[in-house]
Amino acid sequence: MSKTILVTGSTDGIGRQTALELLRLGHRVIVHGRSPAKTAWSLGNAFAQHPFDGYPYVFFNLLLGLMVALQGPLIMMSQNRQSQQDRAQAASDFKVNLKNEMGIERLLVEVSTLRRELNQRLARVERDGGSGRSEPELPRVRQ
Repeated sequence: MSKTILVTGSTDGIGRQTALELLRLGHRVIVHGRSPAKTAWSLGNAFAQHPFDGYPYVFFNLLLGLMVALQGPLIMMSQNRQSQQDRAQAASDFKVNLKNEMGIERLLVEVSTLRRELNQRLARVERDGGSGRSEPELPRVRQ
């Protein structure tokens, strides 16, 4: 009686040998692998009359090595580009922070000046005894 069997890790090693043996015994085998490309490569070689790249897949590993060799410089270029963008963003942030800090310092000076003027007026009012002799002045705001 033929059974349907799921074999995981069927692209190499024990999983591959198990899948091939189950096929030879006449069972229906469902194969699963983490890498779709390696799974397709393994199945193509398993069912071909004349396997073009038998296990351990030397040609396939050569192709993977070439792909990694080509991707490496591209990844490095993208990382360099990202670091340039990060430096530009940091410089822009520094300028904005510096401008904000200067604005805050200016506001602190103005608040300090207003507080000093208010304390002087309060002292004058207390000294005059609150008789209302002097006309109240409005604070001058610097622009």
